[in-house]
Amino acid sequence: MGNMLGILNGLNNFESGLLPYLIKLKGEGCPFDRTMIQFSGYWIDDSPPSITACDLVREWNEKFQYPKLRLARLGEFFNYIEKNEADKLPTYQLVWPDWWTNGGGSCTLETGYVMNAQTDFIAN
Repeated sequence: MGNMLGILNGLNNFESGLLPYLIKLKGEGCPFDRTMIQFSGYWIDDSPPSITACDLVREWNEKFQYPKLRLARLGEFFNYIEKNEADKLPTYQLVWPDWWTNGGGSCTLETGYVMNAQTDFIAN
């Protein structure tokens, strides 16, 4: 999300991405006083680290009083939500396939063939 909001493209680009995003969250009734914006060091899969966002966060906080940005590990954010906002989290019971489900909806027949072939291969 942070990459799409422009976190690696300078303060002006990030500002024009972040503020509409925060307004959208508020308009959708987001009950939390914080949000997490995950990003990678470069806009590529399996990105190596980069300090570009560190510089941007420092620049942002020097320029703006609100909202304050902070770099954190995922666990810090989720621990905060669990401790302070857990009562606001909705609970769902449903199937959630893994992130990299390939072919689940676009080629179900072919996926079924592959699954059957894999089962036959393992069984035989």
